[in-house]
Amino acid sequence: MSNKSDPDKNLQPPLSNSTSSLKGVRVLVARPHEQGAALTAHLNSLGADALQFPTITIEPVSASNTKQYATLKDCFLNLDHYHHIIAVSTHAAHYGLQWIDQYWPQLPLDIKWYAVGEKTARTLLEADIVATASQKGYDSESLLNLSELAILTDQRVLILRGAGGRELIKEQLELRGAKVDYADLYQRNCPQYTVSEINEALITFSPDILIALSGETLHNLVKISQNKDIALKNTTVITDKAVIVPSERVADQARRLGFSSIWVPKGLHKQALVDCITSNYFL
Repeated sequence: MSNKSDPDKNLQPPLSNSTSSLKGVRVLVARPHEQGAALTAHLNSLGADALQFPTITIEPVSASNTKQYATLKDCFLNLDHYHHIIAVSTHAAHYGLQWIDQYWPQLPLDIKWYAVGEKTARTLLEADIVATASQKGYDSESLLNLSELAILTDQRVLILRGAGGRELIKEQLELRGAKVDYADLYQRNCPQYTVSEINEALITFSPDILIALSGETLHNLVKISQNKDIALKNTTVITDKAVIVPSERVADQARRLGFSSIWVPKGLHKQALVDCITSNYFL
């Protein structure tokens, strides 16, 4: 069994042929590096002035982290003990597949696979794993509404995720009778920027729109903008900008942080984000 390609490659629907549909719009993309690079390039191809400014980094667990590495090894050596496996993100799917490749030339039978969001499901499908994802949403709540996960008495579930993620899925599945384990495959960290880098992104570039597709990405962006040495404090504040967030849950977080212009797209693929900008910015 092998992971055939990068998790963020060729996962989006066909995009608009227009080269100027976003002309004049300045967009700051706060996504992790690989995802942000692809989105930034696409926005620029549509005429936007887009700048990549990741406010979250993804770092897989390494062998130097002895305890966590040993826990992961145990999970994947015993993969056949699980009835259900859930990947909560494309990163979780990508790194989980790498671990599986180390120990399972062929996947164990009779495991049911699930994905939070269609994009994560497509990442698994590229490795010939058919995963069930909700057709009604791309968050944990949507996954939990699947009928396949309604009754899990004495069933074992493995959740592939980043360390310190939301506890909702585990808590709810345990209430339904499951025994749930985590495979914490990566760490999410806030990058360290110099004052000049922050000023370049937030003052000199002066974005019209921010793209922050997770709560942690959004919180890190605000935290970075509050650096006491940057010029932003003398001009405007980051919360005056329009921000694109992935869900109403994160939209609520944005409101609590002080944002007032908050847009939630109909999906998280590139075309949905472009549509969100065009339908809101060019009103």
